[in-house]
Amino acid sequence: MWKGYQYYAFTNKSNEINNASYATETLIKNKVKVTIYYEALCSDSRNFILKQLVPTYNDLRGYIDLDFVPYGKAKTIEKDGVITFKCQHAALECQANKVHACSLVYIKDPDLQLQYIACMIKDNMMPYEIGEKCAKNLGIVYDSISNCAHTDEASLLLKQYGVRTQATKPKIGFIPTIELDDQQSVPLVRILKNFKKELCNKLNLKLKTCL
Repeated sequence: MWKGYQYYAFTNKSNEINNASYATETLIKNKVKVTIYYEALCSDSRNFILKQLVPTYNDLRGYIDLDFVPYGKAKTIEKDGVITFKCQHAALECQANKVHACSLVYIKDPDLQLQYIACMIKDNMMPYEIGEKCAKNLGIVYDSISNCAHTDEASLLLKQYGVRTQATKPKIGFIPTIELDDQQSVPLVRILKNFKKELCNKLNLKLKTCL
């Protein structure tokens, strides 16, 4: 009888482990890549990140792979081996975009990436100072981000983001533009209005937070 109980307990425990593994595997398979084409001084970008992306990510982080592209409607200018940018909201935005771009390299954790970008985009009017303040508040070492933002490393990163932005199909006409799994299949107006609802619809989730 004791052996029978041991077998039952072992089998039951194995089933629990298998079920948990299956649930985790299903969760990972159901992740959606969310690409955000934005620019640092854009009010629409700020509104989407703070009012739609952050709360949705907090509720459904296990289903989201974040992919930030800080460039927007900027233009890359290369002359005599020097890379410069013309940004929609002037030079200050170029500085802020560079800090954002560098943060994505030196902050590896996606949760912290989002927290840092959300912190900065609340007030990007002094990018270097705000970048340092946000880093300090979140326990992030700012030196690497700062060094990057003040060197050619930032220009190369921003140039790459420009290539990605300009390669989108269809071409981006509004900032921010949000892609789900590398596609603009869901109308942008719906995503900007209720991102969580559109993400839940895409994943076909019946979770309480989606209702």
